[in-house]
Amino acid sequence: MKTVRYKNPWHSKRDRFSKSHFETDARPIKYGDCIIYHRIRSTSKGGDVWDVVLNGLCVTQRAGLNGAKQAIDNRDWEQRRWWKERKGAGIGAVLRVVTGVAA
Repeated sequence: MKTVRYKNPWHSKRDRFSKSHFETDARPIKYGDCIIYHRIRSTSKGGDVWDVVLNGLCVTQRAGLNGAKQAIDNRDWEQRRWWKERKGAGIGAVLRVVTGVAA
């Protein structure tokens, strides 16, 4: 499987363990206008991480596939402060600020 890379909007330069991008070789699952990746598989219950990616930006993370799909259906990330602060000029502005790439 090919490794994909997408932007981490929660990245903090002050945290030495924080990375600006996530990478995974997980199989992509197309759902609505997003792609879901099962990036972390854990042996402990609730330890899995499913990333929801929109236009190269991880917009939310969930512990299960159904939760990731529900987040897409509900557009959960649109209620988050980091999204609203950048939303004034639309999705293009959000992507330019967070990813540095024009939509």
